[in-house]
Amino acid sequence: MIRFFKDFPLKYKLIFGFLLIITINGIFGFMNVKIMKELSDLVNLTYDKALMSGTFAQASKFDFSQYDSEIKSALLSSNLEDFKKHKRKSERYINTLRDDLEVVRERALSPRSQGLIDDILKTLEGLEKTQIELILKKEKNLNSFSLELEQGWEDNAKRLMLYKKLTALYDDAAEVGYNNRLSSEEKNTKTLSRTVSILIFCSITGLLLSVGVSYIIIVPMLKLQNVIKRVGEGDYSVRSTNKSKDELGNLSSAFNFMLDTIEEKNENISSLLSSLPFALFYFDKTGRISKERSQSTDLIFKDFSKFNTLLDFYDHHGLKNNKIQKIIDATFMGLIPFDSAVFLFPDSIETRHNDEVKTINLSFKPSYDAKGNLEKVILIGEDVTEKNKAIAESKELTERVERVSKVSADIAGFKEFMISSKDLFVLCSSQIQNYRPDQDEELKRNLHSLKGLLGIYSFNSCVEQIHELENILQVDPETKIQEALALFKVIFSVFTSQSQDIIKLLALNTEGNIKFYNITKIKKLEEAVAAIKNESIAMVMEEIDKFPIEQVFTKYKSHAQSVAEKLVDKKVNLVYQKSSEVSYEEIQRLDPVLVHILNNSIDHGIESTDARTQVSKSEYGSISIVCTRLPDQSLELVISDDGKGINGDSVLNKALMMGLINEKEAEVFTEADKVNLIFLSGLSTKDEASEISGRGVGMDAVKNYVESLGGSIQLLSQVGRGTTFTLKIPAL
Repeated sequence: MIRFFKDFPLKYKLIFGFLLIITINGIFGFMNVKIMKELSDLVNLTYDKALMSGTFAQASKFDFSQYDSEIKSALLSSNLEDFKKHKRKSERYINTLRDDLEVVRERALSPRSQGLIDDILKTLEGLEKTQIELILKKEKNLNSFSLELEQGWEDNAKRLMLYKKLTALYDDAAEVGYNNRLSSEEKNTKTLSRTVSILIFCSITGLLLSVGVSYIIIVPMLKLQNVIKRVGEGDYSVRSTNKSKDELGNLSSAFNFMLDTIEEKNENISSLLSSLPFALFYFDKTGRISKERSQSTDLIFKDFSKFNTLLDFYDHHGLKNNKIQKIIDATFMGLIPFDSAVFLFPDSIETRHNDEVKTINLSFKPSYDAKGNLEKVILIGEDVTEKNKAIAESKELTERVERVSKVSADIAGFKEFMISSKDLFVLCSSQIQNYRPDQDEELKRNLHSLKGLLGIYSFNSCVEQIHELENILQVDPETKIQEALALFKVIFSVFTSQSQDIIKLLALNTEGNIKFYNITKIKKLEEAVAAIKNESIAMVMEEIDKFPIEQVFTKYKSHAQSVAEKLVDKKVNLVYQKSSEVSYEEIQRLDPVLVHILNNSIDHGIESTDARTQVSKSEYGSISIVCTRLPDQSLELVISDDGKGINGDSVLNKALMMGLINEKEAEVFTEADKVNLIFLSGLSTKDEASEISGRGVGMDAVKNYVESLGGSIQLLSQVGRGTTFTLKIPAL
């Protein structure tokens, strides 16, 4: 009978109970109905908010992070297959994101969530436009690593804003759900308290009947309340045991279904963390590291579980820094903008395991609470060892192809280059080994000349290392001389290896299409011609080693293009005017000079393409070279550019500021005198040194070198029109 009564619809049970105790107090039945309604509201609110709103808001964050990751992967893809794969995945995730946001819109109880969803969708539309632009750019050039495109996506303000708004949407859902639960529990507690009072009041006349009704109706509700409370405390494994077919049974079944769905979502999140290919964990305002982390974290960072704080993490990897905690405090207190604070943390570490060294890049993402305060910082560690290796190998291969291409187009020039470069290597090595402070300026000039010379045939790695060597000698050469010497030996070793690679590839030690002549026999032939005294033959002999300047100067044309490419926003053409023929040997003597002049013309003289367009100039700067053989067989070489010219007053002010001249001397300077100050030792019009110029040894070295050959150099410049160098070099 009792079991049959349990399966009765709840309203009949309530009517029956109400009739039994109506003579004592009709309020008892009303209170039971009210309890049921409040419990139902509690479950419904918990279901709608905690599951449908909160869970799908959290899923939206995950969808967007996956979409963000796939876009980055697409932009960094180096082949069409990977690019298309990541592009398809990004489209799938963004569609899922929109679907999840619509679920949140339907279920969210907070007006703020509705507004946030509208803002998110609007921001997403703007972000998609940026995505389309970057994807289109990537499609045009799939064979290169597009770090610049990826960085453009990484720094996009709408992208960062979406992360923040999705977090705010989730936090709002959680906050509303939590408040509803607290409110419902409070109301339910009060209701139960009143019900107990009524039961005590009614116990005299309806004790037995009340106990029966309570067992059938109240006990299942109390059990359900207990289940709800444990769920509120975070225990999602608990389930309601009510199997009846009445409304309470249906409510319990719906509640159990909700818990099954929540557990499935949690398992999906755990599965996601275990499948992430990078380390992911977070730390709070105390610097304490979370227990939650991706499975890859323990694979990338061995013994990660031993780290309790971020300080422990950095200390273990050899990056002990007493300021880390201060940076954390300032970041969470808002004393430093987050985007600025992250640059204060070490962003790269090396891990060692079984003699294997790996480079791990660290990036930081903020997580804010509902009030917009920084709650925690998510740290992402990505193993970039193979990526860096691939980039380095790609760079080396590109430089190798460039070197071989330049040499194959100018083999004769390369032979002369090998002679001059080796002479400079020997000279610099001797000056470093036997370093003397009084030869410091000469050593810097020679290193600068060597750097420019190696740049002609794209020995770029050597150029970068010489630039590093210059930095070492710039600070305190006497104490750093051993370090400098060790680095110089490495540079020479790299140069030897790369030059031998070229010689081997082009078979320059075999005859091939190149003919070699015995210089001694050529000299004997010249003597025989002189003895014959035949003017025609003598004239031919004088011209036997002479070639058109466009052939002899081939290496300078490619060098000028390389320098312009390094400066990014400049374009330049090297133009050869009608000239006398010259020998490779004659021009080889001028390699350091010509490299310096070309570098200065491109770096200082030629304007950027935008600047040239604004003053109605061609976007390509022009450098003109003309070579004339004078009657005494000496050479006059004129190099002109159509750049912005030299501002004499600017040069004068720089020289005064650097203490290279005094104000009394400057009073009598003409405009020509001001311009020619660029030949002063130590003067540079650039504030920062680069691989191209800026150390104040270039033009000083040019003048000294030309004069050491017994020649002269003149300079003419007109602001806005360009600069001309005229060199006169005696015959060999």
